[in-house]
Amino acid sequence: MTKYFPSAKSKGIGGILWGGILGGFGISIYAVIKHFSITNLIIILIIFIIVIPFVGIIWFKTGYFVTKGYLIIKIGPITHSSIQISSISKISRSSSILSSPANSLNRLSIKYGRKGLVLISPENETDFINAIKEGNSKVIVDI
Repeated sequence: MTKYFPSAKSKGIGGILWGGILGGFGISIYAVIKHFSITNLIIILIIFIIVIPFVGIIWFKTGYFVTKGYLIIKIGPITHSSIQISSISKISRSSSILSSPANSLNRLSIKYGRKGLVLISPENETDFINAIKEGNSKVIVDI
């Protein structure tokens, strides 16, 4: 049975991300109006028609699947990692700002294999940890 856990979404990260995009759009439109050029307007609109859905998919569709012995981490439609649950040794709390498949700074650090480490931010941490422990009861949970 597959269980899906969406990434938690931090208001701070969301504000920076979406504020930056909308601010950039506003500044671009202002520049086009001030120095009107239909070509520049079309270019800006095409860029934002591509950027906004791309960022939206990543923002709203980042999540984690626990299925058939694997933890599958997705960023939008892209599979970031596929980790055997049996190789996970430890789950602990992390507030690292390192780039990761997480939309929040309230993160879990997943250690797996010999040197593997990934930071994630499931909305429902308790259910996520329970799903991992169902597949590997030896996982050390330190949160």
